[in-house]
Amino acid sequence: TQSPSEMYRHVDIESSRLNFFKKEALGIALQYRPDRIIIHEFELLPLGTEIKKQLKIPLIYDIHDAHKEMWSVFSSQKGPIKFITNIILNAFETFYLHNVDRGMTPNPTLIERYRKRGVPMVFVPNYPRIIQINKKRSQGRIRVIYHGQISYERGIGDLIEVFSRLTDKTPDVALDIYGSERVPGTVSSLKKRIDSDAITFHSHVPYEKMLNVLITAHIGVIPFQDFDLFRVAVPTKIFEYMLCECAVVATDLPLLRSLTGDAALYFEAGNKEDLYNKLLGLINDADRRKQLVLRGRKRINEEYNWGSVEDNFLQAVLN
Repeated sequence: TQSPSEMYRHVDIESSRLNFFKKEALGIALQYRPDRIIIHEFELLPLGTEIKKQLKIPLIYDIHDAHKEMWSVFSSQKGPIKFITNIILNAFETFYLHNVDRGMTPNPTLIERYRKRGVPMVFVPNYPRIIQINKKRSQGRIRVIYHGQISYERGIGDLIEVFSRLTDKTPDVALDIYGSERVPGTVSSLKKRIDSDAITFHSHVPYEKMLNVLITAHIGVIPFQDFDLFRVAVPTKIFEYMLCECAVVATDLPLLRSLTGDAALYFEAGNKEDLYNKLLGLINDADRRKQLVLRGRKRINEEYNWGSVEDNFLQAVLN
C-alpha cells in the first residue's frame, strides 16, 4: 500500500504569466503522462483540452465558482463594457465545454446549469474531515473570527464598523480577520476605518494551521452582502466554523440558511444595526453560543463531513 506522499507529486510553477504557466504545465503533463486531467480555473480549459487531445485521456472540470455571478460582482468594468465582457467570458467557457468529459462542483446551483450545457455533473461538496476538539477555549476574552477573502463585497467593512462599536459595550472581545485581499490595497483601506485595538488582520494561513486557529475562537462570522453571487455560492468556511465548534453568525441569505438552519444566528444583509445586536447578544450569552455549537457540530458529524461525499469524489474522478 502506498503512503499518501507516494500517491501524488506536487509541482509549483512560479509565474504571473498565464501563457508561461500553460506551456510549463503541458510539458509536465507530457512527461508524467497522467491517465486523466482535472482543471479548476476556467482560464485553463484550453490547457486541459490540449492535454486531453495529446494524451487521449478524460478531462474533468472542477467548477467551484458561479462564474456568471462572480464576473458580475467582481468585474472592474462598468455598464455596457462590463455586460459585453461577461458575455465574451461566458462564450469562451462554453466553447471548450464540449471537450469536458465530466464536471464536479460543490455548488448545488451549478449542477443543473452545466447539465443544460451538456456536461455530465457530479455533486462533491467541500465538506471537511472530522476532527476531535480537545483544546479548551479561553474562558475570558471572547474571540470572533472571519476567515476568507478580504473584500468589501463580503461585508468586511460593515463587520469592522460594527465591531468597533461593540468594544465600547463589551471591551473583553477581539476580532481576528484572516485571509488575502482580492484587490490590492483593500486591507490598508480597511485599517483606516478601524477605531479599536481589538481588531487584527492576519495574512492567509494554510488549511491545517487554520483549523488550529479556529478551535480557539468562539464565534465565526459570514457577513456577506446581498449579491447574486452570495445567493448561489457555498462558503467552505461555514463548515469549518461548525467543525471547529464556533457559534456561527451569518447573513440571512436563502442558501446559507438552508445549509445551517437552526445552527446559526442570522442578520439582515447590509443591516449593521441588526449585525451589531446579534453579535452583542451572542457575545453576552454563553448558553446560546453553546447551543449553536452543539447544533453545528451535530450537522458536521451526521452530514457535512468528507466521509459522506468521498464516494461522489471517487465517482467523479475515477469512473
